[in-house]
Amino acid sequence: MKKDHFNPIAKVYDRLAKIVFGNSIIDIQHQTFEKVKKGGKVLILGGGSGKILPFIDQQIKPKDITYVELSSEMIELAKEKKVSCSINFIQDSYEVINPDKNKYDVLITNFFLDILTYEKLTAFINTSHELLNQNGQWIVTDFRIDPHPLKKVFHQTLHKCMVLFFKITVNLQNSKLYDYEEMIQNGNHFQQKITYKAFSKMMFSTLFQKV
Repeated sequence: MKKDHFNPIAKVYDRLAKIVFGNSIIDIQHQTFEKVKKGGKVLILGGGSGKILPFIDQQIKPKDITYVELSSEMIELAKEKKVSCSINFIQDSYEVINPDKNKYDVLITNFFLDILTYEKLTAFINTSHELLNQNGQWIVTDFRIDPHPLKKVFHQTLHKCMVLFFKITVNLQNSKLYDYEEMIQNGNHFQQKITYKAFSKMMFSTLFQKV
């Protein structure tokens, strides 16, 4: 089985996510959109089924979208979403994006960083600023483990169940959650602007500004 390949569960992914997380899984993803600059070029990495596309189209009103997703099944689902802006769909790894050829105003990585192993994660964070124009913005939405004792047990237990499921179904390689916000800020290329949390603070969405 290919690594981190979501084809086997593409058609049921959104339904399963809603069963576990309710509407929080989609609502948290567009919480920061009101603070995002309008009319720019948007890059989405790991876009999945594209459920977030109508929200991006309506609230960010992008000039165009580059949509990178490894799963061909997910790409087909994303193409069914009705939006007014042009979208360039790329079925490939995020690593194909060349910052020397294209730069963007907004980078969106929703539930993408948690897929990456630590080595790939650090490499991506260290070079992510190169994908953005001056004053570009980065929206990061992902999972976290809250330090509160009761929340921590709940979050850790649920995350272990998620990892087991995805290891079996999509051959997930990464099994750990990291402090993504801290790692990004420590890179000294981004300033945290605003953060929202949801689902007992197990999910977060943060808007970063390139500095």
